[in-house]
Amino acid sequence: MKSTELYKLIKAEFPNSSIQISDVDYALPQASWLTGTFYDFYKGWRFDHGFDKWKNTHDCDNFACTFFCFSQLCHAKSSRAEQGIAVGEFFYGINGDRIGKGHAINVAITEKGIINIEPQTGAIMSLNKAEKDSAWFIRF
Repeated sequence: MKSTELYKLIKAEFPNSSIQISDVDYALPQASWLTGTFYDFYKGWRFDHGFDKWKNTHDCDNFACTFFCFSQLCHAKSSRAEQGIAVGEFFYGINGDRIGKGHAINVAITEKGIINIEPQTGAIMSLNKAEKDSAWFIRF
């Protein structure tokens, strides 16, 4: 997927967010790979290195950042020709509340379209309209 296509798709879903796109084109991962094979690898690394639980110094934005970085590293080791993988970091307000209830997760474009992933559990999550509208930063 070309970066311009990715930008338009994400902007349509999250119109109020600042969006940073860093690559020319993106491989679209399979949702089952992200929540299965990849998540098992990511979770295993976290457990092996003592980052398996939330704490004040390792919270949601750290989980989202490492999920994003690890997916990029796995893509770099793959045989895919695209510069990046369509997995990003995503910041929004729980129930639309940005003040005091900000949360960071991951967003991906897959064969299922746009999916949101909670990096602490590997679950695909649904966001309501207020949460989509409250998104303030997305990075691919």
